[in-house]
Amino acid sequence: MSTSVAVAGHSFHSELVEAQVNASQAEIYRVATEIYWRWRTEGKDEIFSYFKGNLGIPEDFARSFANAYSPSHPPQDISLQEAVTRDLASTIIFENLGLRLPSRHELNGVWPRNQLAWWVMRYILGSENFNFSIIGKTGEQFDNNIWFDRSFCDKTGHGLRFGFVTLAPEQMAGIPEHVFRKARELKNYLGEELGGDLAGLLILAEFVYPPERELQLLIKTIERVRAGRELIITGIFCPDYSYEETGDKSVPYRYTFDNLDDGVGLVTKQFVRVVPYLKRFFDKYGFKYRFVLSIADFEANSEEILKRVNISREEFHARCARSLVAFQKALPDIPMELRMFQQGWAGDRYRQYLASAFAEMRAGRFGDIYKNTGKNAMHEVNFIAQASKSFYCAWHNKEFTEKEIVDLVLEQAAEYAACGKIIAEEWPDQPVFQIAGDRPKMQSFGAMYCNAPILCTKRTY
Repeated sequence: MSTSVAVAGHSFHSELVEAQVNASQAEIYRVATEIYWRWRTEGKDEIFSYFKGNLGIPEDFARSFANAYSPSHPPQDISLQEAVTRDLASTIIFENLGLRLPSRHELNGVWPRNQLAWWVMRYILGSENFNFSIIGKTGEQFDNNIWFDRSFCDKTGHGLRFGFVTLAPEQMAGIPEHVFRKARELKNYLGEELGGDLAGLLILAEFVYPPERELQLLIKTIERVRAGRELIITGIFCPDYSYEETGDKSVPYRYTFDNLDDGVGLVTKQFVRVVPYLKRFFDKYGFKYRFVLSIADFEANSEEILKRVNISREEFHARCARSLVAFQKALPDIPMELRMFQQGWAGDRYRQYLASAFAEMRAGRFGDIYKNTGKNAMHEVNFIAQASKSFYCAWHNKEFTEKEIVDLVLEQAAEYAACGKIIAEEWPDQPVFQIAGDRPKMQSFGAMYCNAPILCTKRTY
């Protein structure tokens, strides 16, 4: 006997994505609970009527499902974090929801055993968004075929696991398959509990899972901390430039750069959000750590930026200093060492390293970026240049050639490289990892001279 599953492509269906977002975990759980308590209180005839009348399941299927339905416990909630870190199969998730039926080899069994869960998903999402059919006979001597003509996909059109979508459709639409593999890798190297907790932290705090080589650097860093070394958690955040809402859920904010304030800026809010997650994780295991964070006061070196926000360099620095105070007030119970990156830390080295990194990059030399991240640096530069061309043209209020755009990207990439070099010099033998609140692709250039892994949050602008 053989069973085949076919999906009608992984083309992008915007209606399906919208339906996934609207179908909340609470709704799936509500229907599963409704089925369970009708069965417990009124029996199989009642759930047969519910399957047929409420869920729209054909009579023959509804009767076989009612006869087979006999869960060992009420529906149980599973968090998306737990499902990903444990890499749960859809069948396990459906079983926890009480929607998995006995297989055809069991008493009153049916085939496919997850079919009731699919009917519930079809009912909630609508047949125009999720549908399936079973083709051919179902005896053991025949081939069995399941056809999904509307399946789950993420916002890029890639397929998603059915069980995970039932847990949290909106969150699931942003989790690619490699996350599950890397979560398993963390557990394999660091152990079930520590590795699982770290994998869950990355999901809960909405960090972008690092590329494979950086993941290995992260594992080695955590192993050194577990052995008793103090960890430095460092990072640099932007000054408090003005911004506005976009109305786009995937990129909800847009910098306007009309002025510079002195509060908690857009990127800094990402730090405010993730620092407590990190603290709870390291406190749980009794690890030693320090937060050493700084603000990018070196952006005052740009006459163009000063002109854009219409303040002097001195006032720019003053507002950055007040932003550090505001940041500490936002997390009053968490000890942090907060610095002005250039004025209070790097000094003249920053300009020297910036010029050196830019010259190296223009010559096609990118230091240890490939070694530390596995990424082709020039490919990343070209990708950013193409994706950000409209931003650069709008910022400078002029059109640029492709070569000029590439040079602008390299200028910014050199800033990240220079900052990474300062970090590497500060803690040459100590375990360090960096946190970042924006531009995951640009963060790769921080690895030019520095092998401290970088955890970057998902972008908000």
